[in-house]
Amino acid sequence: GKKIAYQRGAAPQMYMIKVLKEAGLKFSDVEAVNASLPDGLSTLASNGVDAAVTNAGQEQQLVNEGKARVLHIGKDADRKTYYEPTVLVANRTFNKKHPDVSAAILQAMLKAKDDIVADHEAYIKLSSQKSGNPLNVVRATEVDDAKTGYPMSLSSSLIDSMKSVQQFELDNSLISRSIDIVDWTDPKPLRTAIAEYRQQTLGESKTKARAAADKAVSGVVQAASASAEASKSRNSRIFVTVVLPILVYVLASLLIVLGRRRVIRKIDALERHEEKAIAHRDETESDPSARKDSEASDDSASYRGALLNLRKILTALFALILPVGILVAWHTVSAAQLVSSLIMPSISSVGKTIVAELAGPNGTFVGDVAISVSRILKGYALALVFGLLFGVLMGMSLNVHRFFMLTFKAFRQIPMMAWVPLLVMWFGIGEGSKVAVIFLAAFFPILVNTIDGISRTDPHLVEVGRMYQFSRWRMFREVYLPSALPSIFVGLKLALGISWMAVVGAEMIAASSGIGFRINDARSLMDYSIVFAGMIVIAVAGVIMDAVLSLIAHISTPWTRK
Repeated sequence: GKKIAYQRGAAPQMYMIKVLKEAGLKFSDVEAVNASLPDGLSTLASNGVDAAVTNAGQEQQLVNEGKARVLHIGKDADRKTYYEPTVLVANRTFNKKHPDVSAAILQAMLKAKDDIVADHEAYIKLSSQKSGNPLNVVRATEVDDAKTGYPMSLSSSLIDSMKSVQQFELDNSLISRSIDIVDWTDPKPLRTAIAEYRQQTLGESKTKARAAADKAVSGVVQAASASAEASKSRNSRIFVTVVLPILVYVLASLLIVLGRRRVIRKIDALERHEEKAIAHRDETESDPSARKDSEASDDSASYRGALLNLRKILTALFALILPVGILVAWHTVSAAQLVSSLIMPSISSVGKTIVAELAGPNGTFVGDVAISVSRILKGYALALVFGLLFGVLMGMSLNVHRFFMLTFKAFRQIPMMAWVPLLVMWFGIGEGSKVAVIFLAAFFPILVNTIDGISRTDPHLVEVGRMYQFSRWRMFREVYLPSALPSIFVGLKLALGISWMAVVGAEMIAASSGIGFRINDARSLMDYSIVFAGMIVIAVAGVIMDAVLSLIAHISTPWTRK
């Protein structure tokens, strides 16, 4: 039931799961709050959470101040349970073209390992310098390992350890799918690096160096193939899945654009013809043939009405050309496998994810969007009240404007996300920090556009109000407000869009719920179908809210349509 800050999808989460298991608890038994390690620690300092997973040494100041105590120390834990191997991952294509670069990097790491052993004090000083921790903290948190700088290898034990870690991550939903670890492993760069390093630096014979290198990579039975599998039906498949959709899209777009242009020209021609017909009818009202012209005019009006309806349809289709084009480009990239499906999932997989998350029994999007919208409405409402209040006062009074403007300008320059760590520390990881971020993000667009709308009021109208001795309230209601409303609604629309950016950003940094949290959670698990699905849901929700606001603006400002 306690709140624990941790970093999702990384070693801190694995560590936390193992600590809880050691205490007889499950991950679901606590309220886990996703936050970066520094944010988690600062929130612990402000009592926003009950505990936090952090890097050894970072907690020292809080411990010295008596505000925190250490419950579990990773370096003193059971090695077999808590050991996690670290791997170096290279781009396959680059590794194939430049194996010498991979080998050179590995040689540098081998040298660094030996340097740590040869001059350990220099390593301690360098660690202190790079981490910012005092020397005594670095020494206190150093792992006492006889194999300092654990030897780089691809031995059977390391491969088995990798498989064990992968299974642990699958069991605890830290990754969305498994991989063939051996297939992803290329022993050649490490074999080359070890052989060359032992010959050149340690002076070993070629035979002895090669034997040591072979032993280091003994866990990989077969080297991974860096080449992609050739497909016999690739050409026909590409035509059907890639070329054909592009051709259909281009042809349909041309038909819509050219058809719309032709309809508009016909409507313009009919309008000119009707103007001439009206002028001609006025000149020949007594002519008996005028009745025939009137009947022809009725037919023309009917034809014109049909053209106007067609123009509306084509205009709606015209507006869809760009969004559909983006979808076609997306389909082309994924179908042609120009990028990995890991980072660019197919449209079909994203569509299935949206349906499952919105309507499925285990879907979370409805609840997540509801939470995010609730936060937006709270922060947006506060920004609306204070933005309008200060905007009206500063717009109508020069003294008030001068008093507040410099301070507001300074605060406005601070990036929205720069406030998040402070607000999390002040208000905790709960609702308060998210609402505060949204308020700050939405406040300034409303304020600036309200001031601008008030200041653009026609001075002649203001003068008339003064002549009739309007009160301040009546002057605002009947003179300033009608003039400023269009500008105010522009500010409200801008603030609404920025509110979505603010809530998603805040939920990504420190949260345990909301659509931003869900996207960041999926990103940490490399489940990019949910990431794309979440972005689409945000876009749709934002468009709907913007449409509602536009409707309110349309109803509230009828004079702008005249």
